Amino acid sequence: MDKGAYYDALASGYDRLHRAEQQRKLSALIPNLPQIQPDFWFLDVGCGTGVSFPAVNCSFKFGLDPSIELLKRVPKTQAAHGCVVNGQGERLPFRSGTFDLVLCLTAFHNFDNPVAGLEEMSRVCKEDGTIVVTVLKKLRMTESCCTLIKSTLNVRTEMEEFHDWMYICDNKPAEPQEASPSEPSN
Repeated sequence: MDKGAYYDALASGYDRLHRAEQQRKLSALIPNLPQIQPDFWFLDVGCGTGVSFPAVNCSFKFGLDPSIELLKRVPKTQAAHGCVVNGQGERLPFRSGTFDLVLCLTAFHNFDNPVAGLEEMSRVCKEDGTIVVTVLKKLRMTESCCTLIKSTLNVRTEMEEFHDWMYICDNKPAEPQEASPSEPSN
């Protein structure tokens, strides 16, 4: 099913169903992020109705979502000095190295191509930027999504929240895992 169409159909009740939960996740994440500066550029991939915008105190806020109906519900004041764009996380329409902070809050499991999504988030994030990805716990693909994040990005902090696994990552490739030493042969 087209994800945009699915969320378009839910748009009128989306905030009633999900706003409080998303705000709770943001409240847990924000204190664990590097200090957000007023001149930061922020991107929310899968921004929905813009729930994250008030939580991130910076001037340049952008959001992307496949649902036009959800984007219509983003308060204009919340995207001040920025904009919201209809699109897919696997094909971000932004220049490389633009954003200081890239957030993907409870949307990663919706990507058709999670590898491409992580590559795109890394591409548009500044070299010294931060990427935050959360994954719902109760999905068939939860373990594979979490493994992919940990093997692709340099996870600085892994947090467990009631509904999600949350990863705060440096925009650097994952450091290779050290192999355990081999047993000496006799």
